[in-house]
Amino acid sequence: MKTNKRFLDQSRRKEVLLLIETSRSFAWGIVHGISRYNRLHCQWNLFHPERNIQEALPDWFRDWKGDGIISRCGSTDLCRQLEAKGVPVIELMGDGDQYPAQIEIDRKICAEIAVEHFWKTGFRNIAFFTLGYNWWSIQHQKSFEDLLKTYGLVGISPPSLPQTDTSLPLLWDEKAAKETGRWLQSLPKPVAIYSPRDVHAVHLMKICQQYRIAVPEEVALLGMGNNTDLCRWTTPSLSSIELNGNEVGYQAARLLDEAFSGNSAGKNQILIPPIRIVKRDSTRFMPIKNKIVLQAVEFMKENLQFNPSVPEIARRVGVSRCTLNRLFMKELGIPPGKELFRRKMDFARELLEETEMNAAQIAEYLDFQSSSSFIRAFRRHFHRTTAGLKAPVH
Repeated sequence: MKTNKRFLDQSRRKEVLLLIETSRSFAWGIVHGISRYNRLHCQWNLFHPERNIQEALPDWFRDWKGDGIISRCGSTDLCRQLEAKGVPVIELMGDGDQYPAQIEIDRKICAEIAVEHFWKTGFRNIAFFTLGYNWWSIQHQKSFEDLLKTYGLVGISPPSLPQTDTSLPLLWDEKAAKETGRWLQSLPKPVAIYSPRDVHAVHLMKICQQYRIAVPEEVALLGMGNNTDLCRWTTPSLSSIELNGNEVGYQAARLLDEAFSGNSAGKNQILIPPIRIVKRDSTRFMPIKNKIVLQAVEFMKENLQFNPSVPEIARRVGVSRCTLNRLFMKELGIPPGKELFRRKMDFARELLEETEMNAAQIAEYLDFQSSSSFIRAFRRHFHRTTAGLKAPVH
């Protein structure tokens, strides 16, 4: 009687430990990519304990008898402890020196699409910002500023926040916030700022609001990671570079599979390009110099779901409807009602693309008379129907 070899192979599945913190959608994408490769090719037993990047290894790790590890550690000490285990390790972050990442996002391409987006939007003052400096953010800054030189631009130096030896930002304190606020006030306006993590850009947005600096009319902000829980519901919503965590995870599992087969992963890093820029309000720049028009546009952005009328907007900024119309025509070449409608439709499209809301729900949320009136307005404005605009799967 023949033995079922496939059954025996599955009965000795390899134990693979995933040391990947999953507080961001990018990291979850990595886990999903590992799982996808595993389902298609391996059927390993995956163990994914909750932890953060800098957290010490748990006590049980000393007695762990698994076969391989995929990790995002972020420190030399942790990398050494994993290496000492004597099993194949695929590192996705490392310490930037002795233990470089074997697979990582292509920083140069991230810089390329960021600078191209800023340039095409009309910005000529461009800066970089991060919360605390470390090898990871310094490499992102260098890639970004090197690319600016090809456009004949010089990157604006960020505030002199302290350096750290970790991949995580410093705890945000009042001193750092004040220094950043002074830096923001000193920048030539309008200016576009690129941050290598969404949470950094969100912190910057809060400081802009604290110092009454308009986003994006004075400071446009672009994050990285497309952490949708952050990006969609800030005011204004945050533009971000969407990273391909799924492909990072898939390639990590492939390298581990090769290591199990006795093949060396080699010394060359695998660089995974980002997917795209998800454009939201924080980089939808309009060159507005008139303070009344700027205040009116800010009020529109913050109150779209309440369906403000042009007379109400005029009252809020302290002018008559006629004066507001005249100022809008002089500054933007369109009346305030048309600008209000444009912003409302852009917001509706964003809701369709990035949430589970359907046309009827959005029509009610944005105070249209009916779903059919919203659908007609959408078709008239975008020259397409609402069909096919679905929330992305992460």
